[in-house]
Amino acid sequence: MLKSVAALLKLSIITGLQYRSNFILDIIGSLFRAFSAIAPIWLVYLHIDNIAGWSQFEVLIIMAIFLFYTGLNRAIMEPNLGECVEGIRQGTFDLILMKPVDAQLLVSLRRIELGGIWSILSAVIVAVFAVQQLPVQPTSQWIWFFTLLLSGIATLYSMWMFALCSAFFFVRVDNLRFLIWTASDAGRWPIQVYSGWLRLLFLTIIPVGAITSLPTMALLGKSTLQWNLLGIGLGVLFVTISRICWNHSLRHYSSASS
Repeated sequence: MLKSVAALLKLSIITGLQYRSNFILDIIGSLFRAFSAIAPIWLVYLHIDNIAGWSQFEVLIIMAIFLFYTGLNRAIMEPNLGECVEGIRQGTFDLILMKPVDAQLLVSLRRIELGGIWSILSAVIVAVFAVQQLPVQPTSQWIWFFTLLLSGIATLYSMWMFALCSAFFFVRVDNLRFLIWTASDAGRWPIQVYSGWLRLLFLTIIPVGAITSLPTMALLGKSTLQWNLLGIGLGVLFVTISRICWNHSLRHYSSASS
């Protein structure tokens, strides 16, 4: 399986590098997107000291995680989702099912947009800058941070898999994809800025707030064991349900070419 993943990644990188001008434009676009995401934070904190108890550089860490997930969306999740939906619509998805590799793995990693990689690098730069402005964090908090970050990746991936699975029944899922993109903007800010049903929504049902805020809270010592376990539990739960949905969708798939 690891050899298959490595081969897919290598092929995607080679394909992306064939178009040098697009490669350069992607770098410029990623830098601009990172600046446009960070600029509102600087402007807001010119007038206030904190937002819901979060300082400027603490919010920058959340923004860095948001940019990181956005980069993953652009690099891997969105292009593969779109290509698979087209394959289901046109019948070329049959070719994937015929290959001796797990179909979910293949549709998840067969294409990579290099432009998203630059968004990920921008996120790392922002995170390093923000962390350097804060007190040194204990090793245990870093461990929780990376654990919850991986759990957030799993949760986000599962959300896109839900959209993909719906394509087996409804074919056109553009509105659902747009909804996920729109809802993900809620992850730009700490979960504490939301209240009532909105906080519950962004913590559990559409956990875009949880996947950015919970890792940051763990790193900064703002979290508790219950919050950390919630983040891990969301990742496990969403991955499990998405795999069940994927298998269910395959059983009900009828080729568009037949």
